[in-house]
Amino acid sequence: MNKAERPVIVPTALSTSVLLWSAVFVAAFGAALFAYSAWSRLDAARARLAAPVTKTVETDFFRLTAPADCCRYVQETNRVVLYFHEQEKVPFLSLVARRDAAFAYRALDFNPALLARQITSVLRDEQVLGPDGAPPNVIGTALARLRQGTPVVRAFFNLDAHEGIALAFYAGDVSYLAVAVWNADVAARDEAARDGVGLLTQGLDLPKATERFARPIIDSAALDAAEHARIDAEEGREHALWKLYAQRVATEPEAALLPAIEHFRRRLTLASSVHEESDVLASEDFQTYLAFLRRRTKVVDDWFVLLDKYRAVGDLDAAREQAEYIRRHATLEDESLRRRRAAQTLAAIDAARAAALQKQKGKK
Repeated sequence: MNKAERPVIVPTALSTSVLLWSAVFVAAFGAALFAYSAWSRLDAARARLAAPVTKTVETDFFRLTAPADCCRYVQETNRVVLYFHEQEKVPFLSLVARRDAAFAYRALDFNPALLARQITSVLRDEQVLGPDGAPPNVIGTALARLRQGTPVVRAFFNLDAHEGIALAFYAGDVSYLAVAVWNADVAARDEAARDGVGLLTQGLDLPKATERFARPIIDSAALDAAEHARIDAEEGREHALWKLYAQRVATEPEAALLPAIEHFRRRLTLASSVHEESDVLASEDFQTYLAFLRRRTKVVDDWFVLLDKYRAVGDLDAAREQAEYIRRHATLEDESLRRRRAAQTLAAIDAARAAALQKQKGKK
């Protein structure tokens, strides 16, 4: 059998031109695809460069997210300063924290003179104000709140060619002072002011702090002699009631411990409202009060031990009753988390019961 011979195709001018143009089109498509891919990468890179870059700065006392237009900053253990110009000191935002056990019992004061002294310290640190320069003029003060719900005194001030806002507040035993300063003659001063305040309401995270008394919010500049005398008299009554219940704690702890703590705290709030808390904190009564607080903490801990025991053995009726008892009786300021935990336990028990009831109905 003869082997079939393959036909020989002789290329013509037409077939050759088709092949050449096909190669050209493939090459052109590949070049276009490469150019598009390169342009996409370049466009994405440009977008990344144009996007605002934020920086989170953390100290022992707070974590602060700097805005996009912050070009440099200084970070220390308790202080951060953000600058918004490459060479100039102004505009800037400074946040300073200080810890002192006495701060846990200090009133938040609207007094412009006190705020002016605090602002002066920051301005001198930043060399905006010389050592012998006059303090800034505090135009007015107002009450505001941080995102965390912390009350804040906001002060508006000016100094020569500068304007600014200061925020002063406490969280537990730490005091915070934020000062934003900008040049008064710049067109964007309102924006700078908004950024200075908005930064703290949006970009500031504070560690959890326990408030152990009702911190008063006062204006000591408006305190007159008559009001001072009235507060002193009220403090004296609270002191007498504290003594009465403190003596009964040894023999009637269940009935006397909580009232003793509450009367001492009211006395401390009154003393703080006239800036006389230091005398109370230095007294033997304060040490007794701290011992009562430790005792109270153990009492509430025991309530939860009993609650966990009831839940462990499956006695939901007793567990629910105990959770409700804790929710109603953990009434001190620093027991809010305990009340929340009891309320959550109560809700969990009720949800479990509802689910079991629904399941039982489904079987019928």
